[in-house]
Amino acid sequence: MNQDSWRQRVCPVCGGKADFSFLDREAGARWLVCSRCDAEWLFLRLECPFCGNRDQDSLAYLTDGKELYRLYTCERCRTYIKAIDLRRSGEDVLFPLQRILTLDLDRQAHEAGYQPGG
Repeated sequence: MNQDSWRQRVCPVCGGKADFSFLDREAGARWLVCSRCDAEWLFLRLECPFCGNRDQDSLAYLTDGKELYRLYTCERCRTYIKAIDLRRSGEDVLFPLQRILTLDLDRQAHEAGYQPGG
């Protein structure tokens, strides 16, 4: 798949929604990970992957103390997506495992009134 031509909010392989994301090691670009088939595609960092909101005043992210994980939130649709910053990770990452390792981020988002977008 040509990454330069696909910037949709759904998976280019199966049409599913993302439930995880990562910032790549080279440039810190944001990639989404499909909740169904684990396909990865490049996506804008300053856009909600669920409602398309690009208003910077209503998009934010929270991070852990090590700045390894991020919780991107959208005030417009009240959704979130988790992310790992691969520039801060010293090892290979398995996304199915990361979904489990970051369950506390889900809890925090839920307590703040956000719903998972995927």
